[in-house]
Amino acid sequence: MVYSPLDTDVEPRTGVKRLRETGNIIEAQLVTSPQQARLAYGMRYDAYREYGFVGERPDGLFSDEYDTRPNYSTILVFRNGTPAATIRVALFDPGHPDPVFHRTQAMEIFEAEIRAVVAAERRPGTAGSAIELGKLARAADAANDVEVLFAAFRAAGYIGLHHDVDAVLNAVRAHHMPMYRRCGFRVLERPRPYPGLTFQTGLMGLFRDQYAVAQHTVPFMAGMAAGDPTHQALMAGEPARLSVFSALESLAARAAPLAMPAVAAS
Repeated sequence: MVYSPLDTDVEPRTGVKRLRETGNIIEAQLVTSPQQARLAYGMRYDAYREYGFVGERPDGLFSDEYDTRPNYSTILVFRNGTPAATIRVALFDPGHPDPVFHRTQAMEIFEAEIRAVVAAERRPGTAGSAIELGKLARAADAANDVEVLFAAFRAAGYIGLHHDVDAVLNAVRAHHMPMYRRCGFRVLERPRPYPGLTFQTGLMGLFRDQYAVAQHTVPFMAGMAAGDPTHQALMAGEPARLSVFSALESLAARAAPLAMPAVAAS
């Protein structure tokens, strides 16, 4: 099933087309249609514009050339059927026959560092690979919703599992780094100006040797496995139910004092 907001009612508080009527449900879905893409790009624009990170755009959308590349995927997160968050995931795979997979957006400022760290973390007989997270944004009425934030990260993690990558990378603003550290990420490079945006980002990474540790210490990563029903539904382009409420309870409590990212770069 693919959501079609044109076939549903309008959610009265937000004016957003409603895709589910009731319940406390969080789902994620890969963007596979122009309609879904507009939902994601509009959410991005509203969030980034709110913080002054991008200039005004007449179409109300924030997209770039990377969105159309085959190594890039965009995820929408829905709470009770209403779009609540979005995140973009890039696959860096220097061994792929298509050279498009040999580059990601963060390489505009961290190319040498990304290539070096993936080469260092690669398994014998492989060229190494990584996913890069970016373009995280939440809808205005979900700006303080920790559950949809971590649901976005969980969904992105399934893409990493799908490709069996050696690292998860992210270009992160300095004041969000403590939150990523709690999720097992390490600081790789200090912040630098980010092309096309009005802030600086540093480079952070989570590596294969820390995956098992993170799954035991970061509740929203618990229980993830390649081939499980959530993974299968997500990669098939279907709505994937994310069981995050009980798993996130303790992490949400610990993370409450932190500055939780409403938007993220890349």
